[in-house]
Amino acid sequence: MLSNVRKATLLVDNCNSRGRDVVSNAKGKQVQVMGYYSPETAKQLRRLSEVTRISQAALLREALDALLQKYAGTLRKAGR
Repeated sequence: MLSNVRKATLLVDNCNSRGRDVVSNAKGKQVQVMGYYSPETAKQLRRLSEVTRISQAALLREALDALLQKYAGTLRKAGR
């Protein structure tokens, strides 16, 4: 018989693997930003989430952080 903690962990893992970001690991206040992606991109993101067991939302946050870091110099030059 599974403990309640184990059941909850399995439920969260199941939801996160389906792209439902049930538990956010991000700290602090957040705002929702939405976008549209091609079906192939969405499929690849979903598969990456399944393989890595990292929620789609967490993967997108990581990608956005990397993008902003890449263009940090551009933002500094623009004075923002």
